[in-house]
Amino acid sequence: MEEVKAEHHPKFPIVAVAFLVLLLAVVYVLASVLAPFLSKQIVQNPGQSEAHFKKFASNQEFLSYMYAQDSSTGYGIFGGMAASRQALDLGAPVSFNEMATEGSAGAEKINRVSETNIQVQGVDEPDIVKTNGREIYFSSSFGLYFREPFMVEPEIAIEEKVAPAPEYSAPSTKVISAWPTSNIEQIGKIEANGDMLLEGNNLVIFEDNKILGYDISIPESPATSWSFTLEPNTQLTSSRLANGKIYMVTQTSSYSIACPVPLLRGSLSVSVSCTDVYYPGDAMTTDSVFSIIVLNPQTGEVLGKNSFVGLTGQTVIYVSENSAYITVYRTENQTKFIENFLANEGVDLFPLEVRGTITKALALNISDQAKLVELQVIFQNHMNTLAPDARVKLQNDMANKLSDYTAKHARELEHTSIVKLGLGDLSILATGEVPGQVLNQFSIDEWGGNLRIATTVSASQFGVGESVNDVYVLNPYLKMTGSVLDLGRGERVYSARFVGDRGYVVTFRQTDPFYVLDLANPNSPQLTGELKIPGFSSYLHPLSDSLILGVGREDSNVKISLFDVSNPKNPIEASKYTLSEYWTDVQNNHHAFLADSKHNAFFMPAGQKGFVFTYANNTIELVRAVDNTNALRALYINDYLYVLGSEKMVVMSENNWEDVATLTFR
Repeated sequence: MEEVKAEHHPKFPIVAVAFLVLLLAVVYVLASVLAPFLSKQIVQNPGQSEAHFKKFASNQEFLSYMYAQDSSTGYGIFGGMAASRQALDLGAPVSFNEMATEGSAGAEKINRVSETNIQVQGVDEPDIVKTNGREIYFSSSFGLYFREPFMVEPEIAIEEKVAPAPEYSAPSTKVISAWPTSNIEQIGKIEANGDMLLEGNNLVIFEDNKILGYDISIPESPATSWSFTLEPNTQLTSSRLANGKIYMVTQTSSYSIACPVPLLRGSLSVSVSCTDVYYPGDAMTTDSVFSIIVLNPQTGEVLGKNSFVGLTGQTVIYVSENSAYITVYRTENQTKFIENFLANEGVDLFPLEVRGTITKALALNISDQAKLVELQVIFQNHMNTLAPDARVKLQNDMANKLSDYTAKHARELEHTSIVKLGLGDLSILATGEVPGQVLNQFSIDEWGGNLRIATTVSASQFGVGESVNDVYVLNPYLKMTGSVLDLGRGERVYSARFVGDRGYVVTFRQTDPFYVLDLANPNSPQLTGELKIPGFSSYLHPLSDSLILGVGREDSNVKISLFDVSNPKNPIEASKYTLSEYWTDVQNNHHAFLADSKHNAFFMPAGQKGFVFTYANNTIELVRAVDNTNALRALYINDYLYVLGSEKMVVMSENNWEDVATLTFR
């Protein structure tokens, strides 16, 4: 990730157009992003505004709303879903009731199997590796070239024996018999590949524009049980498995959208009526319709759905035990912001006659875009009447006043609206709003019925001011009960993690401030401790009540930090380890990380290698490196660690970290 630099207002040359550059930075930087709708009045207290969502009254209203939006602003990632924490140990072992391997009487019983590294125990997330303890399903996006063994018969000269051409195996899902370790082999293959969810004897694969359900009761011969194809202009953004149901989120671009909004094609087509789509009462920029679809993993039956407008890269879905949360990001109307600035801080910048002309222009019944053009003409005409010295003074006065005003009102520029849905019928239970923008799924958490959310207000849209980072606590009705403000002023949130009644936030610009928050009292959350160290952590993982692991970078190398938070008022970096590799998938995909609390160990890939560390005695120690595998994931069964790479799998004992088996994929 690039270093985030503090924003400062520029020094302007003494020319007439410089004034326009300064003031109209407020206008034009966001002109291509914001929709031409007037938003509500600016709120003076952060987080106290309310979000109101309603359905479109007609197909025409929906189409007019969507066509009016700017669809060119999307980029980035989709935050994903999560749920309330039920256990601290992420990736906790699945209970198998001492299940013995079929067909192997007397074999060691399976009593400990890892899960995908997820945010919350009990709510599964899709990934390229799934296991039930007996079989491993590994979906690789890498194709393989292999050839059969080449044996030279003694009576045939070597030059007469032609080696067979290598065979190509397209990307697929490998079915591997994983137990016992003495009998590991690849027993089958599914042609489809992609992220997967596993529920009993049902495996669901999300492949490009398809969702495929397989019956794996006979692992050697998986059978397709149902399938859907995403409609053109629609893509899958995230999914979760909770309470035996799949909660799937799709995104349909507003480009050439129609009524009803088509979502899926299969044995039955799935669509949503345009009058069933929700949108916020306040103006916002949107380029998509996001739909939550509930599926039965065994039959593919659609059990429910609901839809909202949203913005690519800015809409996060979070699922708790009983509720789902949708965040919708919006920015304040720039014309309204200028109007408030001129009416308050800028009132003495212009003579009475010019102020009157500005007031009349802002009162015209024309679009915001047209108002900005009117303001430009007024400002230019005024500048033309000033002597050079007066223009320079006005430029600098404007720069300082605009910078001060933006700093005071930064939290009025960006908002995250939140909708709470009941998982039963996906009806709206509550709505709320907080200032700022959410980074990803780990910035949201539900605990004790309250929602905790970490946000960043960048304040950079207007070219002045500095960013601020906050943590808000909302009650079950999404009304704010408390907040911790101004974490890492001038920086932005790089990672966040909520664990029980504590919160951990990392911000970054040049150093890595690690903050510890006490959230036990939702009405009075407190910042209890802070630690500043070089580099940054983009992923935080709780190893125990008193240990938090941070994975990120320092300079150009992967850095691992072990934070001791046993004293929340004085967190310390108890240990750190720096790899020569410059990147790890853990930085943007937490599924690549695996922790095993029994052995005080964790695995992570970096570069094309795999690394196993222990953290006994609060000291990070590299105990095993796995090369020549292009390591992607790891899992454990009992006390054996399985490291899966694009071409082979290595199995090692967690008692001594020595290899016990190797399997080359085909």
